[in-house]
Amino acid sequence: MGLEARLFNDLIGLDLSWYNKESRDLIVALPLDPSTGYTNTTVNAAKVTNTGVELGLNIRPPLPGALRWDINLNYTKNLPTVNSIYEGIERVQIEGYGGGGLGNYAIPGEPFGAMYGSTFMRTDNSDPSSQYVVESIGNYQSSGEFGIIGNPNPDFTANWINTLTWKGISFGFQWQYIAGGDIYSSTIQALLARGNTTDTDVNRNVPIIMPGAVKQDGVDGSGEPQYVANDIQTYMGDSFFRAYFYADEGGVFDASVLRLREVSVAYVLPKTWLEKSPFGRAALTLSGENLWYNAPNFPVGTNFDPEISSTGVGNGRGFDFRTAPTAKKYGMTLNLTF
Repeated sequence: MGLEARLFNDLIGLDLSWYNKESRDLIVALPLDPSTGYTNTTVNAAKVTNTGVELGLNIRPPLPGALRWDINLNYTKNLPTVNSIYEGIERVQIEGYGGGGLGNYAIPGEPFGAMYGSTFMRTDNSDPSSQYVVESIGNYQSSGEFGIIGNPNPDFTANWINTLTWKGISFGFQWQYIAGGDIYSSTIQALLARGNTTDTDVNRNVPIIMPGAVKQDGVDGSGEPQYVANDIQTYMGDSFFRAYFYADEGGVFDASVLRLREVSVAYVLPKTWLEKSPFGRAALTLSGENLWYNAPNFPVGTNFDPEISSTGVGNGRGFDFRTAPTAKKYGMTLNLTF
């Protein structure tokens, strides 16, 4: 469903779309027993639903003289959900990394591309919000189980695009905000675990007690473990390493980011300057991309930009395996029209 409107002599424009798209009989690769002579087969079985909204708002406020300001706001939100894959199959790996089960998966009832990997032990391993359980020396311990550790799909994306024009000069800039979406970053794991960032510029020989955790204190009459508050002091060097590396979920971070996507300045030469030339139009543009960003859920000293990926071409998303950092880009364009 959609709505498009232009109001007040085109000073305000609205473009709203809502969709609920179900894709059926998607191609799924299923593993086979090698004794059959093959390792996998391909079937048309999966069903995925994409539900979302796209909103565009264009505003041109009335300004004096030749000054013109074009404002474009857009908001997009998409929820990709796996409805089913194949009878008797709990999950299908979309992209795998490292050979240990870590990767993006299609799991019924979960977002498409859900991040799946090893988890820490909790008081209730089926509840990700329950408390961590420490081992005898006070560190978080692995549960020895795999589960969903993140969702790489953002909650929403918003852009604010502006163009200010006065006679032959125009100035444009774009802000972008991506809310949510998880990323598994071995870059951040390594920097924090090994103390190679200013965020860990502390005395790592000082004993600490791991926060948000409990320790086991025997069992009750039915054999269920009993827990009490964690009071075991541990060595910071070990605890940092184990907290980030002993389970895949230790490397998952919220990838929300605010970014100054682009800034540009353009100048169109007056036509009188071109009367004796073969050109009908000439314009010079200076631009810069990715000039500033702030990812508030990453340690400040890492200066980490979550807009990177180590998955390459394919359906993988949300994984960084010490990828080269992003770069600022500067450019100059000369446009000549005959």
